[in-house]
Amino acid sequence: MTLRQVLRYTSRDLRGAPWRSLGVVLSLASAVASVSIAVACLSSFRVYLTGGSRQWLGADLQVNLDRVPLAEDLSALPPRMARATAVIETLANARSPETGESRPIVLKAVEPGDYPFYGTLTVNPPQTLAQALGGRQVAVSPELLTALGIPTGGVVEINGHRYSAAATIVREPDRFAASPYTFNRVLMSRASLEDSGVLRRGNNLNGRLLFALRAPSMLREARALLEERFPDADIADYHQPDPRTVQTLDSAGYFLAIGLSLSLLSSFIASALLLHLHLDAHLDTVAILKVLGAGTRQLLLLSAAYTAALAGSACVLGLAAGEIVVRVMLPLFERWFRLQLPPHPLWPALGWSLAACLLAGVLLFVRNSALSVRARPLRLFRRHFEHAHRPLLRPGRHLASTTSALATGAALLVLMSILELGLTPALSHALLAPESDLGLVSHPQQQFAELQAWLAAHPEYPRIERTFPVVRLRLMQVNGQASLADRMWWVNCRDNGTLGSGEAVLSPAQSRALDVDAGGTLEFQLPGRTLPVRVVRIEDRRTLIQSLIGIDLACADVSDAHLLKYVTFHVDRARTAAFRRELSKAFPTLVHISRSDVEELSQEVVDHGLLLIRAGFLAVAFSCGWIMVLIAAAEARQRRPETAILRVLGASRRRLMLRALKTYGASGAIAGALGGASGALGAYLLIARMTHASTALSVYAPALIAIPLTSGVAVCAGWFATRRALQVRPMETLREQ
Repeated sequence: MTLRQVLRYTSRDLRGAPWRSLGVVLSLASAVASVSIAVACLSSFRVYLTGGSRQWLGADLQVNLDRVPLAEDLSALPPRMARATAVIETLANARSPETGESRPIVLKAVEPGDYPFYGTLTVNPPQTLAQALGGRQVAVSPELLTALGIPTGGVVEINGHRYSAAATIVREPDRFAASPYTFNRVLMSRASLEDSGVLRRGNNLNGRLLFALRAPSMLREARALLEERFPDADIADYHQPDPRTVQTLDSAGYFLAIGLSLSLLSSFIASALLLHLHLDAHLDTVAILKVLGAGTRQLLLLSAAYTAALAGSACVLGLAAGEIVVRVMLPLFERWFRLQLPPHPLWPALGWSLAACLLAGVLLFVRNSALSVRARPLRLFRRHFEHAHRPLLRPGRHLASTTSALATGAALLVLMSILELGLTPALSHALLAPESDLGLVSHPQQQFAELQAWLAAHPEYPRIERTFPVVRLRLMQVNGQASLADRMWWVNCRDNGTLGSGEAVLSPAQSRALDVDAGGTLEFQLPGRTLPVRVVRIEDRRTLIQSLIGIDLACADVSDAHLLKYVTFHVDRARTAAFRRELSKAFPTLVHISRSDVEELSQEVVDHGLLLIRAGFLAVAFSCGWIMVLIAAAEARQRRPETAILRVLGASRRRLMLRALKTYGASGAIAGALGGASGALGAYLLIARMTHASTALSVYAPALIAIPLTSGVAVCAGWFATRRALQVRPMETLREQ
């Protein structure tokens, strides 16, 4: 068999069933596209954060301090080696004097003439940073204006001082370089921060020293000088980022992995089902070729050409579609996160996409070759004659494919619905205890005493429900050995007598992060001394905040450290707004978060994360839709002889239609039950892993709705297939047979 003959046979097979061929190509292409999209987006973020990009730091080197940077700190590197500037970030509270609304913010103070060294900070209306932050002006997140109910140019009050919101932040290159908070942001000059008096209130802050090297070759020397000058500080450079940044990136990649897995799973299931239909028709050509004398070598050559045509087309189409989607999604990520992402590397996305395409091609070739070599012409021809006499009361031979397609679609639909309904409240409960309606975040001991006195003088206000003392310490050693854990950690402080001196309790997540179990030892650095402790047990936490902090010590052991407190109130939701206004007036710098703030924040995080899952779900829905259309068309062709025979024997159209609809309805209900259970289980595991919290039983209602929904879809597909079969006259069908 010549190459020309192989190509002619392959072309004839593909043109003989164009819709099924197109379905296989599109299903495989969606798998390739999903791999390309996920890898390209994740690669772009990794290049931005860990791949040598200076933009995420805004500098070549960054030194994190737990204090206000001093003038002498900026001279840690000589001018011949680097330029230097300082950035201060702290949590505060912004209030509108016009509307009375207040929101927690991340207050960021910079020197407009120097910051940033790399990347571009863009504001709207377009102007230089010095113009936007001049006088008593600030730049704010657009969402803050919406939350406070004020326009651009409106007045924002911070610690009793009023500023004009002269511009909104469009792009902020180093947004996640130090602060993990996703609160609204306010950008001001260093002089405005000094005038506001926020730092004099003792709020927790993060001081960052930024250095831009004169020559990249000085990086190692400069880092050594900084480590010697600031032995207790966290130092990061554009080649060696902070481990917490990488951990955040991995968490974001978890959403990408979910979308990738869902899309790959559905695409390969769709491809397998469609190939089952497609190869079934392809075997007719194989049988004829065997009768004409074709051997195993010729059949394998024909199978290779057939596979190359399908897999090659899918690979080209998937890569093109994936690149188009990536070019649309990356600008969206830049707008949402206000970052300037670099172009994604070509080779990782191309390599993983080609690997997925090669895997699909190998599986297709193996399956096609096995069927071709084992096919017996007489058995295939006999099957065609026996097929015409099967009674219609038995389900069609593609009904299993219909059930599988429906179950896959139902499982993914239920998974998406439960994540939409349950992830936001789970995150809000994880951030704020379910019985709490208002929380005060990260305020110092002095303000806590003032707050207690103020509440005692106003008995009409709610009482403090719970307090969570926290402190920030440097973890020096784990199990007697220095490790990457040598950096600053947040620690919960227990003052209820459940922990003795020198004892510690870890959350499961923190135990895994530090690779230490019960009985292990930790050593912390305190002012002028070290604190060795022994891990007495590992226990779960009630809220995500406690779980993220994850280390508990006795308050007596850290009494000389800078203590902060997280306080919760139980407030009637109708009174929350009025109570917050009174708090803002009495304590302008206190950061307070209501449940509605947490829910809005959680919804924003969920919406951005689920976007990737939704993209995967669209590919799933597309694949399952193709399966249903093609299976219905195959069922219509299959049922024509059966329908013709039963109609000749006297069966009415109505009876035949009712029988078919009952069969399809039952298969749809079975598929809905299987898919609903699988989707609910998957959603439960995902929510539990991401939030460490349980969800209300009501959010799993989509698992029950999936049964009638998939049953209805199956009935529609059965009606379509049977209707087409009933439209053909019996004599025409029997004459064909």
